[in-house]
Amino acid sequence: MSNGYILYEGPSRLNGEKIVVIVTGLKTPSRNTKTGEMLQVWIMCMDVSPIDAVKPADGFPDWWRHDAAVCGDCKHKPSNLNSCYVNLGQAPLQVWKAYKRGSYPVAPTNWRDGIDTPVRWGAYGDPLAMPRRIFKVQKGDTAYSHQWKRFASSGAMASVDSWKELTQARLKGIKAFRVTSEQELAYNEIWCPATVEGGSKTNCADCGLCSGWVGKSIVVMAHGATASNFI
Repeated sequence: MSNGYILYEGPSRLNGEKIVVIVTGLKTPSRNTKTGEMLQVWIMCMDVSPIDAVKPADGFPDWWRHDAAVCGDCKHKPSNLNSCYVNLGQAPLQVWKAYKRGSYPVAPTNWRDGIDTPVRWGAYGDPLAMPRRIFKVQKGDTAYSHQWKRFASSGAMASVDSWKELTQARLKGIKAFRVTSEQELAYNEIWCPATVEGGSKTNCADCGLCSGWVGKSIVVMAHGATASNFI
């Protein structure tokens, strides 16, 4: 078994640009202490590195960025607030380079058979950029999307950034995952138990509160090197 598989190569659902979807951690578990031992899914531009994808693109308008294929109009991406917690020069770039070296075989159709490890759909990138036939959320998996207004019944929690968006998601019947820079919680919200605010009680692999649409909405403080940019 390879440590990673290519789950998809083809057009993004968000804008049609070519993307690649790769799952890693099949042999060597993730060292992310917050998520625990989860398989990590990376959604990236096929022919443009994660570093270059956030820069102005040659031959396109000044506002265009290739990362629209994997991040859509997410408020946190570098061309917007630049408050995303993902360090593109670390794991995303290394996974993309390994892909370009041919390190990952194409996944067999039954790649999850016999694997009990939960999947983190979107260690980088929005899971709704991939086709629905690829994006299959099972019990214990986590998935969050900023595209919940555009695509219905996705299997991903609504990634929201304000109380207004929280209300809109709830009216659609979608459980929300809210990022904030404030300490106040709304009704039926709890701090993520894997964060300091939530008491650092567990990790994502063991917790399960973000798997499925039933239960309280989850809240995290803006975090990462660019958290101060969050509004």
